[in-house]
Amino acid sequence: MSITEYRNRFMDLTSRLRVAQFNNDTEQIAVLEAEIDRILKLYNNSRPPSQQP
Repeated sequence: MSITEYRNRFMDLTSRLRVAQFNNDTEQIAVLEAEIDRILKLYNNSRPPSQQP
């Protein structure tokens, strides 16, 4: 996945997360948080070792 694809995916997930929080949909919030964590791990693992946190 390219940086642009990661950025777009994060923007989509955070926008969906805000809607779920507004609607107080705890099940959807948990699913979206897990997906954000998964995408973040993929992004961090794709970076060169010198740039990893």
